[in-house]
Amino acid sequence: MQTVTLGAAGLAVTPLAYGTWQFGGDWGPVDERAAVTAIEHARSLGINFFDTAQAYGFGRSERLLGQALAADLRSARDSVVIATKGGLRMDGENLVRDSSPAWLRKGAEASLDALRTDHIDLYQVHLLPYASAHNIGVLAYGPLAHGLLGGAITEATTFGPADWRSHSRAFTGPGFARNLEVIGALRASAVRRGATIGQLALTWVLANPAVQVAIVGARTPAHLDESLGALDLTLSQADLAEIDHIMAAAVPVGGPTPEGMS
Repeated sequence: MQTVTLGAAGLAVTPLAYGTWQFGGDWGPVDERAAVTAIEHARSLGINFFDTAQAYGFGRSERLLGQALAADLRSARDSVVIATKGGLRMDGENLVRDSSPAWLRKGAEASLDALRTDHIDLYQVHLLPYASAHNIGVLAYGPLAHGLLGGAITEATTFGPADWRSHSRAFTGPGFARNLEVIGALRASAVRRGATIGQLALTWVLANPAVQVAIVGARTPAHLDESLGALDLTLSQADLAEIDHIMAAAVPVGGPTPEGMS
């Protein structure tokens, strides 16, 4: 698979990174065997870039990723690029941000232990315009709007109490209904281009000149196979303008913050 250079870091990474937030437990129950199989499938397809965080289950996601990549981490460490994140900790029942040197050092050590590796390739900074102006590599998370653009969610879809979407206005009530109408228009646009709505969404994200990588979370190999099809799709300026026109009717889907998961 082709690679891109991640900003000034010089890391050669695949344009699709495999995201592992769903394996932390914040999206409902986790089938650990299926999770490992999905990660292994991503690797077999040539994906070399894996995104996780200490706060995704506070070690659970990182441990699963380390388990699935164990062979590469032991014998071919430079063949994979692992991005993780620090700066969050629990204070009793409250999740707080803490980027003090002491906590980041402790968090990094915990991540290394969970991943079962001797180094972390990338810690991340969030701010898109600043990143573009300073040639900082950007990983865009949530390119499928946390499932809305995955193609499977309908007006009959419900979310379990352990899934953060069950208490999000973006996935309930009038806002959800309005976005489903927009999704219908986007799906028709994708079909005209011989693509799925998910592929259209990923291609749109990667068309942003500030973005090098889109993070995709996939619970099954089939979902990942579909996402890879986005790399064969291109969008003209007219295509992008059409999508912007469709999206003007949408209710914005704000990405979840770590605080919002508790």
